[in-house]
Parts: sequence; C-alpha cells; structure tokens
Amino acid sequence: MCCSPRVNDEPDPFNRSLMLLTGVAYLQAFADCNKRAGRVIANLPLLQASLPPLSFVTVDKEAYTRGLL
Repeated sequence: MCCSPRVNDEPDPFNRSLMLLTGVAYLQAFADCNKRAGRVIANLPLLQASLPPLSFVTVDKEAYTRGLL
C-alpha cells in the first residue's frame, strides 16, 4: 500500500478539493497553467457534493502563492 493519500479515498469533499488544488500545482502535470488547472479541478468534489465552487477573486496573489509553497 502506498503511503500517499488517494483523492477518491477521502470522504470529505473539502479535503478532496484541497488535495486536488495543491496536487495538480505541485506535480506540474502540464507545461503551463498548472495552478489554473488545479483551481478548476478542485471544484469537482465540491460541485459533486452540491457545494458552491471555490472563488479566488478576492485572494491576494502573493499570499496564495506563499500558501501553496
């Protein structure tokens, strides 16, 4: 068994969302737009649970970047 958590094994939609948000940005899955793709993908568990999607409109860009690091 692998020691890293699997998104689908996490029951809480907020935790799944956070795992996707940080995981896509960290893994650098794409040549460009990893953080943007992560923000879009992170909404899937929330929308599936009938919760509102994430919005980063009022988040300070520098604080967001420091938080991911």
